[in-house]
Amino acid sequence: MPSTILRSPINKTVQDVHGNAVYGATATIYVIPGSADATIYDAAAGAGTIANPTTTTATGQIEGYLEIGVYDIKVEDSNGTVTSRYHAFHPDQSLLQGTALTDSNLEMKDDDDTYPRFSVNAGGTVAFGDGSGSADAFIYRSGAGTITIDSYFNVSAGINVQDDDFALAVKLNNEVYG
Repeated sequence: MPSTILRSPINKTVQDVHGNAVYGATATIYVIPGSADATIYDAAAGAGTIANPTTTTATGQIEGYLEIGVYDIKVEDSNGTVTSRYHAFHPDQSLLQGTALTDSNLEMKDDDDTYPRFSVNAGGTVAFGDGSGSADAFIYRSGAGTITIDSYFNVSAGINVQDDDFALAVKLNNEVYG
């Protein structure tokens, strides 16, 4: 089943330094990475759009919907220009709906990266990498009450155990100690 394009309402209110809503400010929304103007939709579904740049309402709201993603929003008014980073998430948390368990649903990477540094798939696997190649460290649920890490786990400060019934087993050279 193909993924559905999901859109998020723009939950952004423009305020002055005193917390008052700024009416009539010009808001330009750019897609990240890059600097292309984003498409602002007039509804969560459908093809209708709103002009970009747009203008804030009497309550300081930037109205419209964006596809799930990361954007820069540049706001200009008589007091100057402010640019802020904005992450558009779907309000009902259904980002994972309609995709295979192995499809990556959330990815983060730097502009220069070829591969994601962090990703989460619908099956719950969290993957980490350095951005130059495929992920090389994974955390996932391998069974009831069990989280598995398929790579080294380094602890720099210590591990606190809240249970008196605790056992630690160490495997060294194919022999288990503990």
